[in-house]
Amino acid sequence: MTAHEGDYTEDQMIQRPAILRFHDLGWEVADCFEEKCGVQGTLGRETRAEVVLVSKLRPALEEIKTQVSSEAIHLSITGPTPNLILAKIISD
Repeated sequence: MTAHEGDYTEDQMIQRPAILRFHDLGWEVADCFEEKCGVQGTLGRETRAEVVLVSKLRPALEEIKTQVSSEAIHLSITGPTPNLILAKIISD
């Protein structure tokens, strides 16, 4: 047994089981520990600070919309993002 083989890590105890559970539920999953950021990146985000994956969210919202305007979709994407909330807090 190596020094780290028996260690309890966040990866072993939380991340791997969560990834497997979401996969079992039929979700598209990705282990992005080695994520590359940028235009050609793994998830299409510039930095790891971007927690909302707009490249995935916008098409999903457009697919499920019925009578929702493009502006409403835009606001639903830009409204709750942490960067905008933080900007609002700082500006007040």
